[in-house]
Amino acid sequence: MSSIGMMQHPEVCIDMSIFDVLSDFSFRKLDESRKKFNILRDDYRNKNELVQLIGRSVQEKFSERLYKLDYERYSILKCISDGDDFWECDGRSIYSFIISDMAIECKLNDKSMFVLPDELFDVFREIDSPALAERSKQNSELYELINGCMMSYGLIHSTILKNIISKHISFKFDDDRFREAMNDCEAVQGIF
Repeated sequence: MSSIGMMQHPEVCIDMSIFDVLSDFSFRKLDESRKKFNILRDDYRNKNELVQLIGRSVQEKFSERLYKLDYERYSILKCISDGDDFWECDGRSIYSFIISDMAIECKLNDKSMFVLPDELFDVFREIDSPALAERSKQNSELYELINGCMMSYGLIHSTILKNIISKHISFKFDDDRFREAMNDCEAVQGIF
């Protein structure tokens, strides 16, 4: 789905379990998700078991994906998990949650919604810390510099890009962190 399409659906829902959302999926859609998580056909006997396997697989991925959030998305999850009713989530933020498999599309009253499931916040509360907040701030800085360089220079060799960014960033990072940031930045994913 393109970012243009996302702007037509800025609604996001909370207070739903991932298992409830998945239960409403067609078997065909569940089968597509199954492949993404390397779940074999022999691993389940019916739709309910498949829902449980996919739901648990998604939960396992939440914690590693939370470390890739920028500060804006971290702040949205923090506000919601703290019970703050004044949080806002625009179409671009929802898209960011969707492509990192934190938000799941579902139909509610014949309207497309995107659910940030309860289990996401359970995992978020478990690992939330000053270190996670700081990591999200660093991610924001990295993403902004990568996006800015790509907007200014276009696609350039990653080693050259890393050298440029290294001169302008406030913290040290290794090749793995840089590669991870490249894969997660908005310019690379075409969100702009």
